[in-house]
Amino acid sequence: MTNTFYRALTATVFLMSASSASAACWNADEAGVEGPAVEICYQGNCEQTNMILECAGSWGAAIGYANGWAVNVEINGNDVTRTVSLNEQAIATHQLQTLLCRELDDDDGCRFPEITLASSPVDASDPMSLIEQHFRNALGVDAENLQSSLLEANLYHGAVDGRWGARIEDAFMDALDWANSRGMQYDLRTEDGFYEFVWGIRTALVDVDSGLSRTPTGNEFLLVTASRRSMTEADQVAVQLDQQLTARGYPSRAYVLVATNGWYAVVAGMYSRNGCVAQADMFKSMGVIPSDSYCAGLDRFDPFNWTN
Repeated sequence: MTNTFYRALTATVFLMSASSASAACWNADEAGVEGPAVEICYQGNCEQTNMILECAGSWGAAIGYANGWAVNVEINGNDVTRTVSLNEQAIATHQLQTLLCRELDDDDGCRFPEITLASSPVDASDPMSLIEQHFRNALGVDAENLQSSLLEANLYHGAVDGRWGARIEDAFMDALDWANSRGMQYDLRTEDGFYEFVWGIRTALVDVDSGLSRTPTGNEFLLVTASRRSMTEADQVAVQLDQQLTARGYPSRAYVLVATNGWYAVVAGMYSRNGCVAQADMFKSMGVIPSDSYCAGLDRFDPFNWTN
């Protein structure tokens, strides 16, 4: 990696993210590793190299390779701009037809949005080939949101890292099996169709009933996210929590209950014991509830909460 290339790419990332949410970055130098190994072929010339930088945030994503190749994804509202460059010179879209990337290890270093792996041509008749292409093209926060959607549907059980791998592939295969078994209509040939498919799966399988609209039977657990001395303060926290949950597809889940110690508890749903633990882990990974949130049995709350 040249210092000039690293400084230029880092400056690009800084400028893109300066007015938006901070970026999550990884670089091989700081990690003390070489980075994922790949072979990049362009206009008939092939060179082995390593991915040495990856940043992602609400602004988009930036990926760099030791030999000067880079991928930048800029998100501006509904507009997404993808740029592939070599030594800071952008490559025209039609020229990318001569660009091929091949993995040399298991670390998923090929991140070019306009192409797929040289060894894996896309078969338009194969749903999984189309899914993999769309996922790889997503990059950054878009790819992470896809993983989160399948995690919420209880199909994906891996890290939310935006990377294609065996676990996310298995999750999409299960999603296809479920959709086909129920006659779900979908079209994976377009990007919009792909995202509609994922959201349809997520909506169908996600737990949408927090249980707060019914009287408990006695074995339920409540997901406690905060406690306040006053009802007014607790209500304010609940409103903020509900806004965060609603933005993620969990409407009307935040609620204020009176605890037996006299405090007002802000809860994010009522579940079985195992369901509460699973939901807590999921909400924590999404960053919508504090890391010290916990599950509490009904005996921790005033019985008056359950009267109709």
